[in-house]
Amino acid sequence: KEEGGQTAMDVFLLDPGKANGFPTVLEDLIEAPEDHALTCVAFNPKGNLLAAGTQKGSLLIFDFETRGLERNCGCLHPDQAVTSVSFTGDGNRVLTATGFAHESRAPNAVLYDLAEAKIAVEVVLPSPPTFARVHPNGAEFLACFHQGPPVIYSISSAPSSRQVQASVCLPKDKEGSSHPPAWPVTANYLGDGDRVALGNASGEVEIVRNDFAFSVAMRRTAPIADSGAIKAIVENQARTLIALNIAGRSQQGFVRILQLVGGEGEGDRDAECASNVVGDFHDPACFAKGSSLGWVAFSWDNGHLLATSGAESKHHLSVWNLETQKLSCVLESSGLQPVWHAAWRPNRAALVTVNADGNCSVFGKKEKENWSCFAPGFRELEKNEEYVEQEDEFDASPAEQRTPAPPHSRDLVNILT
Repeated sequence: KEEGGQTAMDVFLLDPGKANGFPTVLEDLIEAPEDHALTCVAFNPKGNLLAAGTQKGSLLIFDFETRGLERNCGCLHPDQAVTSVSFTGDGNRVLTATGFAHESRAPNAVLYDLAEAKIAVEVVLPSPPTFARVHPNGAEFLACFHQGPPVIYSISSAPSSRQVQASVCLPKDKEGSSHPPAWPVTANYLGDGDRVALGNASGEVEIVRNDFAFSVAMRRTAPIADSGAIKAIVENQARTLIALNIAGRSQQGFVRILQLVGGEGEGDRDAECASNVVGDFHDPACFAKGSSLGWVAFSWDNGHLLATSGAESKHHLSVWNLETQKLSCVLESSGLQPVWHAAWRPNRAALVTVNADGNCSVFGKKEKENWSCFAPGFRELEKNEEYVEQEDEFDASPAEQRTPAPPHSRDLVNILT
C-alpha cells in the first residue's frame, strides 16, 4: 500500500462508455421501418432510448445500444408529420407535436406513456406549432407558433393554458408610433423548467420565470445588429450558456453564445441575471445572405457546439470548440443527404442526425486502444525495441541466486536394485 492507504491499482480510469471530445466518424445507420420515414429524434435522459417521429405521424422507440426498434407506439397524428419530440425528466413519457396543418384534422400534441403503452394526454392546438417541448416534470408543455406569443399548456388533472407574458412578445413603440409584434417568437425551458427564454424576429432576447406572473429573470436585450429572427434557443448541460440560432439579413446566419451571470446562479432566486456575449459562430459551408443554420446542440461535456449547415450545404455538420472558438471538424451525413434534425446523446460523444431519406446517421468518436491503463507501471512502446534475453531469466532460481551444493551432500541413488 502507498501513502493514504491506496494501492497501486487505485488509479483514475476514464469510463469507456463516456468518450471525451466530439464525434469524428460515421459509425452506423439506423434504418427506419418500411413506410416510416423519420423526421425528428430525441434521447431519453439516460441515453439508451431514442424516440423518433415519422412523416405519417407515428412514434417509434429505438434501443440505441442495439440500434433495433424497441416499440412502435402507433400513429399519434394521422397523416401529419411529427416535427417535435421530447422526453420528460424521468424518461417515462414522450411528447410529440405536429407542425403541419391538415384539411380534416386540427394540429395536436400528444403525451405518450411508455410504461403503460398508451396515450396519457392529447391537446388540440389552435395552429401548427413551430416548436414544442414537455416540461421536465411532465405536468405541462411549451408550444411556439408562427403568430402570437408562446403558450404553456397544463396537462395535469385540470388542463389549462396560459400565454407567456414577456416584453419581447409585445409591440415596440418608437417615437410614439406603434409597431406590430416581432413574430414569430421562439422559446425554450431553461434549467429545471423554472425559467423560460424567449427570442423574437428582431433579435431580442428575454428570460422570464415560469411562475404565475412571469416575473423577469433577465431583461430584454437590445436587438442584435444586422440579424433576422431567432430560430431556436438551446441551453448547455452546465446551465451557464445559451445558444441563439439567428437568421441573417444582409449576411449569413450564425449562432451567438451568451453566458448567463448573476441571478439564481448567485443563490438569489429573485435577482435578475445578465448576459455576456461569448462569441459568434458562422456557417463555414453556406455564405448566402439571409440564410440560417439548422439544428443547434451543445456537447455533453459543454466543450463543443454543433450546428447543421444552411440551405446550400445541408449535409454538413459543423463542430466548434467553445474554448478556442475555432472550428474543430466538419462532418458529412450518410450519402450526403440533407440533415433535418440532430440530437446529441447524453453523457457520450455520440451524435444522431435525421437525413432527408428518413434514416438516421450515427456519429461517434474512434477511440485509441490503451490497454496499459489497466496495469499501472506498465510502459507502452512507440515501436519495437531489441531486447537480449538472459539465459536463466525465466528460471525458477536464477544462477546468481543459486548456492552450489557441497560435495556428497545429496543422497546416493541405488541404481543396482
